[in-house]
Amino acid sequence: MTRFSYLYYITAYCFLFSAPPPVAAQENNRREESHKNKPSAVKSEIQAKPLGTLILNFNYAVEIPGGDMGKLFGPNSAAGMQCEYMDKSGYFLGLGGDFLFGDNLKVDVLRNLRTSQGIILGDDNDAADVSLGERGVYFNGYVGKLFKLKETPKAMQGLRLSFGVGFLEHNVRISDNRGNASQVAGIYANGYDRLTNGIGMDQFVGYQYMSADHTINFYIGLDITEGFTKNRRLFNFDTMQPDVNPHFDLLSGLRMGWVLPIHRYYKANEIEY
Repeated sequence: MTRFSYLYYITAYCFLFSAPPPVAAQENNRREESHKNKPSAVKSEIQAKPLGTLILNFNYAVEIPGGDMGKLFGPNSAAGMQCEYMDKSGYFLGLGGDFLFGDNLKVDVLRNLRTSQGIILGDDNDAADVSLGERGVYFNGYVGKLFKLKETPKAMQGLRLSFGVGFLEHNVRISDNRGNASQVAGIYANGYDRLTNGIGMDQFVGYQYMSADHTINFYIGLDITEGFTKNRRLFNFDTMQPDVNPHFDLLSGLRMGWVLPIHRYYKANEIEY
């Protein structure tokens, strides 16, 4: 399963559960039939009370790596999506996925392949064009609460706190732009890419604003991710030795998200008089 397949399943999960349950539809039909059969002297009305909302979040973050990850990479970006359910009290739970990317490397993992002039010779004895970058993913499940600081008929705003557990993976992306450097192609790239993954945890604290008409909905705040990871390659060609030690990876930065409510659930209360 590819990394982007996880984002596909998150989206499918949201739209699958956005449809109103068939049981609720049957209950509404039963109530309508019951109202038709009531005596004319008895009047009734149905008042809907909101139960919760299914939400899609699209977000972007600028992050600074730390720990063992910070020894290899500089600042990176993260683009992600979340699907969550928030109840009327502000509690929420959801699934999320991030794609990590950047071009800031602190270590030249191909230094052993370079000449004294700093170039890599290709198969045709001409200079190869090889670029390095950072790629990674983070998938998580999370819970949290929106503490409402101010609520009016037009908008609601508050302090958003969340905690999650997931899977973190990152590696050095090696691109042979001319396709003439076989020494970094195929399985040979595995000796240089430092593929690392493991269990992750994340915390978020920030400000969230949601308008009553759903036209302006966003959040912004501090996001921190800790990874308890390990290098999954048997041998690093650049250091000429295996990396068997456990890693502690850290990502911290500013995250901004656009909130898109896609379905609101209601409970109908019948009032007779």
